[in-house]
Amino acid sequence: MDEAISKRPTVHANEPQKYLVAAKGYNKKGLYECIAHKDHISCGCPSYKYSGVCKHSLCVAEKLNMLKGHLQYTAQKA
Repeated sequence: MDEAISKRPTVHANEPQKYLVAAKGYNKKGLYECIAHKDHISCGCPSYKYSGVCKHSLCVAEKLNMLKGHLQYTAQKA
């Protein structure tokens, strides 16, 4: 899973960390950008925009040991 997720460099120390996550299907670039906030992960994919959760955000949350908090945040938004 680590090969499918890459950390993007940040300019400022206080800005949220961004990750590129490998994608299949309709995305021609083959990547989606996820942003790690303090309590959840957001993603630019259509699934996240529609339902507030997606496999890309779940992968990044798992990698950052934030999965439980991410799922709690998602459940509160629903």
